[in-house]
Amino acid sequence: MLTHPRHHCVRLCVTAKRIFCSRQRANKRASMAEPKTKYDRQLRIWGEQGQTALEKASVCLLNCGPTGSETLKNLVLGGVGSITVIDGSKVEPGDLGNNFMVDESSVGKSKAKCVCQFLQELNDAVKAKFIEEYPEVLIETNPSFFSQFTLVVATQLGESSMVKLDRICREANVILIFARSYGLTGLVRISLKEHTVIESKPEHFLDDLRLNNPWPELKRYAETIDLDVSDPVAHKHTPYVLILVKMAEEWEKNHDGKLPSTREEKKEFKELIKARMTALDEDNYKEAIEASFKVFTPRGISSDLQQVIEDSCVEIESSSSDFWVMVAALKEFIENEGGGEAPLEGSIPDMTSSTEHYISLQKLYQAKAEADYLVIEQRVRTILKKIGRDPNSISKTTIKSLCKNARKLKVSVCRYRLVEDEFNSPTVPELQKYLTDEDYSVASVFYVLLRAVDRFAANYNSFPGQFDGLMDEDISRLKTTAVGLLNDVGCNGVTLTEDLINEMCRFGAAELHAVAAFIGGIASQEVIKVCVSSSASCVGSIGETRSACAEKGKKPSQVVMFVGLQGSGKTTTCTKYAYYHKNKGWKPALVCADTFRAGAFDQLKQNAAKAKVPFYGSYTETDPVKIAVEGVERFKNDQSNSFDLIIVDTSGRHKQEAALSEEMRQLSEAISPDLVVFVMDASIGQSAFHQAQAFKQSVAVGAVIVTKMDGHAKGGGTLSAVAATKSPVIFIGTGEHTDQLEAFDVKPFVRRLLGMGDLPGPANKIREAVPMDQHEDILENILQGGFTLRTMQVLFQTKLKLGTPSQLASMLPAECTSRLFPVGLGDDQENQNQMKQFLVMMDSMTAQELDSPNLKVSELRRQRIARGSGHEVRQVEELIEACKAVSKNFSKGRALLRSLNSGDMRAVTRNMSGNPQLLNQVGGMGGLRSLMNLGRL
Repeated sequence: MLTHPRHHCVRLCVTAKRIFCSRQRANKRASMAEPKTKYDRQLRIWGEQGQTALEKASVCLLNCGPTGSETLKNLVLGGVGSITVIDGSKVEPGDLGNNFMVDESSVGKSKAKCVCQFLQELNDAVKAKFIEEYPEVLIETNPSFFSQFTLVVATQLGESSMVKLDRICREANVILIFARSYGLTGLVRISLKEHTVIESKPEHFLDDLRLNNPWPELKRYAETIDLDVSDPVAHKHTPYVLILVKMAEEWEKNHDGKLPSTREEKKEFKELIKARMTALDEDNYKEAIEASFKVFTPRGISSDLQQVIEDSCVEIESSSSDFWVMVAALKEFIENEGGGEAPLEGSIPDMTSSTEHYISLQKLYQAKAEADYLVIEQRVRTILKKIGRDPNSISKTTIKSLCKNARKLKVSVCRYRLVEDEFNSPTVPELQKYLTDEDYSVASVFYVLLRAVDRFAANYNSFPGQFDGLMDEDISRLKTTAVGLLNDVGCNGVTLTEDLINEMCRFGAAELHAVAAFIGGIASQEVIKVCVSSSASCVGSIGETRSACAEKGKKPSQVVMFVGLQGSGKTTTCTKYAYYHKNKGWKPALVCADTFRAGAFDQLKQNAAKAKVPFYGSYTETDPVKIAVEGVERFKNDQSNSFDLIIVDTSGRHKQEAALSEEMRQLSEAISPDLVVFVMDASIGQSAFHQAQAFKQSVAVGAVIVTKMDGHAKGGGTLSAVAATKSPVIFIGTGEHTDQLEAFDVKPFVRRLLGMGDLPGPANKIREAVPMDQHEDILENILQGGFTLRTMQVLFQTKLKLGTPSQLASMLPAECTSRLFPVGLGDDQENQNQMKQFLVMMDSMTAQELDSPNLKVSELRRQRIARGSGHEVRQVEELIEACKAVSKNFSKGRALLRSLNSGDMRAVTRNMSGNPQLLNQVGGMGGLRSLMNLGRL
């Protein structure tokens, strides 16, 4: 094993560390006395079945350095069944600085033994053992050793050992996860034949009430209900499920057995329900109107489930996994007893109802779900017997879980390439694309360099930069090695950044604890995912990039659906979004599915023409779903243009109405968008939470765009929208023009929201307009929170070139704008004239006066400045006082920034005392803490 001499220079306060560890161990021992309720929180996430799977898992760790120890720590605390730690090295003094599971007393002892003892103390319910052996030796001499484990976590392994271990684990059907930290970078890689997910736990899914296709028992029960009953109490306590079943049956009798399909028919159906109401306070009928869209949904299974049951693995053989055996049984059920439907889930939501009706309905749904389960169970047992396996090898609990989640089964089957194939035969076009892509190039180059350092170590018996005296030589060698690696895989001509090569050598193979803890955290999450099979794990060789924005190359054509209230700027934002991505190399297209607002078609068509983006819409068609489907299909099938981003604009409303919710659901189901964007007006305030939450309940909102950030509004409701949708802000709109859409950056946004202004904003604008070497001192002064008359002069000159007074005001602290622009921000022309007058006055000042940090100008000089500039003395005094106010508020902004960065909430409150309404604006102290968590300022 290669060691790093630089580690020996790392020193921590070992005494304090030992005290901390002793206390932590004591606390853990105390907690071990508690029953299994200690896992209550995680049980809510992956359920009892998932926790049982985790407690049965046997995990083997190869190399227990910082990365491996941190990974195993998270699993031990989560209650994994057993762990085996394999490491042949001894604890060295350098390990004390980056591995918190060893201390001074461990030096010279077996590292595997020390780490194992520490982990055992964290959770004595976990079985732990260690083996003092180097993993590379085990891989070479005893490959069958690994077949006893559920999962192997291999950390800090070289490329050749990774390839060999991957083959061994594939043959033994053992899950393998590679984790590696190297300086300030690292990777996590999963390797197994396939990973299947049963409990996908989607955020947005309709209740399985089967209102569009009721089974005979439900129909018979509905027939016993009289919707015209004279008793008002009975009438207002008839469950909406029964109301809709009866109304749908009545509709089918009058419409040749067809349910409502067009917009007009759906509206008519709702009116029929409304006509049955006998009083305004009948909540059950209101619920029926709200839930009527469940009657309109297409019968049968989803396209996702159809794709799963048509997978080639459904052809069962003796080696098939339990998952595919159950899917084969599910397919048979759908084609036979299910009549084209998946098994019923068996649960019903809360609703206005009498106790008698609700219990009867509950029993009906549970009985149907149980009957479906028994049929599928019998089919599973029959299939197992047919392929020569124990008919009872799949538990009833597992089959019930499949039945309960069958409708939600998506294409959650992840299949992974062999590591050897990835290394020797990578997908060259994909790798080249990522290496040259602005957003992914750094991560991709690090991926290449992580492979290159292994080749380097194999050739030179040390890692690059490991010994300080050879740094320059190692940089040259690493570059040659990396270029050779790229040529070997077919990526000829790709240029690697010199800075990143230098960084890799500077890392010197060090394992930094902070990075190791981060990589270990990701690795342990992936272990839990593949163990409990409750969510999809990361896919791909380089790793998964989680982003709320569209990802180029992810699919041939990606569909983005925009939703929001009317007047939020949604249609304009669609065009801005298209224009932004067009400039990034995408081929976007726009679809107008807003048939509610009269001018929506013309507005989007004109905007699309200005942005030179293809457009689809219809003047005559009134069904937005039909327009959206036709538009999406047209652009997807246009082979000559290869549109890779299709943006769909939808109808908005002044209030959150049931009709909009239903329309959004129908659109979402029809076009299956890859991303749903909620467009929010910055001036909406704290009501944003309820509006955003309502949209989230209707469609799976994945991102937020805040518009009209160029006006008075600061966007305080953004925090509420993020909380309600659990989705990130991706862009902010800063004007009406097509190019005025900015990628969201939390730092300037929070500064503006807190009234501090965007301190670097003015500096960035100066950089755009003025050569850096002419104003270095001024730029530094702005960034440090200082403000002189010279600063104001340059800032005004810059804004006259680059923007409007309103845009300048949005960058400055809130209290400054009233001083600079006393007429208000509504009149940009008047404020522009004011700026020009101030500039004329400043042209009459001396260099000493312009650069004075105290802004001192004598009375005599004020009079001369007034005469020289053709203004009154009063106006000169207004200029000086305005500059003082800006300087004072910039200083307060810096103090508040320091308090926010240090996490000192008392200091934050003191600094905000000048604005008593500010805490309320951001949602109190809790909201302020949330803001602090959005990012370090």
